[in-house]
Amino acid sequence: MIKVRYNANTGQVLKRYPASIDVPQPFVEITEGEANALHDLPVEQAWFYSNGEFVIGDSPEYLAKQKQKDIHKELSEIYEDATLLQQAKYKPVRDAVQEYLESGEFDKIEALLLEAKDNLEPDVQPIAEAIYNKYMKLKQGG
Repeated sequence: MIKVRYNANTGQVLKRYPASIDVPQPFVEITEGEANALHDLPVEQAWFYSNGEFVIGDSPEYLAKQKQKDIHKELSEIYEDATLLQQAKYKPVRDAVQEYLESGEFDKIEALLLEAKDNLEPDVQPIAEAIYNKYMKLKQGG
């Protein structure tokens, strides 16, 4: 027998262990044949345990990376449309946003963009406002 651990909230399969090893809950015990059927998947997919069955779904890690890429692309388009002087003045904010996107610290992005929108020089405020508004729209799923 094999113990298969899964995330209690999402159902995502975490790891497989021999039945002789004590593992924290939640887990389900299955045969080695069933465990072998849980083959490796492409990076964009993951195994989930739902309603007593193993099913394939979208990988949360992959979806988060895609969201990061999409946000970066959308915000970069606004930045690229600004004048060179505006870009130079906004660059520290852009670099910080990029760093937060890469580390998944989305809560810090909103605060940073709000501060930039309110405190940058008047000639840079339109780009800051546009990027802040776009980020908020993306955050809400639009």
